[in-house]
Amino acid sequence: LEWNVFVREILAEIYTLSLKPELAIAKLLEISRLDLEKNDEVIAKLRTTLKSYPGHPQATLALAEALRRQRNLSEAIELYHDLAKNKPDFTDQAMLGYREILESFPDQALARTYLAEAFLAKKQIGEALIELERMMRLDPDTAELVVKKCREIIRGEPGLLEAHLVLGRAYLVLGDFQRATMEAENVLSVNKKLTAANLLLGEAYLKLNQNSKAVETLKNALFQEPFDLEIHKQYREAQERAAKQEIEKLKTKLAEDPWKVSWHFDLARLYLRLDQRPEAVRELQLTLKDQTRIPFACNLLGAIYRGEGRYDLAAAQFSRGLE
Repeated sequence: LEWNVFVREILAEIYTLSLKPELAIAKLLEISRLDLEKNDEVIAKLRTTLKSYPGHPQATLALAEALRRQRNLSEAIELYHDLAKNKPDFTDQAMLGYREILESFPDQALARTYLAEAFLAKKQIGEALIELERMMRLDPDTAELVVKKCREIIRGEPGLLEAHLVLGRAYLVLGDFQRATMEAENVLSVNKKLTAANLLLGEAYLKLNQNSKAVETLKNALFQEPFDLEIHKQYREAQERAAKQEIEKLKTKLAEDPWKVSWHFDLARLYLRLDQRPEAVRELQLTLKDQTRIPFACNLLGAIYRGEGRYDLAAAQFSRGLE
């Protein structure tokens, strides 16, 4: 290994003195790959090369790779970015550099930002939107930038539904739930069966505390994708929140009109939806004061007791319900 490195060092020096920078750069890069201890020395020589040949694409790419090996990611990313900006023919190489960084460091927001910009420059809108959303998930502070980029995309392609969805999700991150709702509704006006739009709208409704609307919207999404675990999760959350909201409303009504016994039965059903059995039993016992609702209350009480394995109590309630 030492002999291989030594030979390459001699060749790199010869090529440099012979004004053959591409060949010298290739040998320096081979040294960096063969012997990590030589990496700092290679970086210094590549910087010298760039002083003599400013903006040299091969030297820039080699320096960026050596800097990545040194874990100096920010400078490497900026080198790729400058190369793509000043030498558009090398955009693909710069994008490859971003991707290689992201393979090892998926949380590198700057690399993801520049990769998204490169996709936009190449008119690869779908790929750009994917990277913009990934970037926002990693760093919510980039949501404003995502909004700006999505608006630019929509100005050029107003009918691109995915751009509206990413824009809506960016509004959610920024806390602008009304605009998120508008973007989701715009998409659904074109395609009512788009699951992602229903999910976005359901989440926006939850944030706006419009829980009943969220339940209905997520129910539609669940109908389209019955095996999607994320939809199930959000649907359960929406149901729980809607139930809790209804419970508070009924409690307020009962405080104003405590003689409305039928509302206790409604409360019991809501508590059962939340799997709060003791509270449900309490409300059902209060419901028994209403003669018209005794059969329904007894049946529910019987079902609760049977579920708890208290079969004698369950039988008694079922019998009473039949009287």
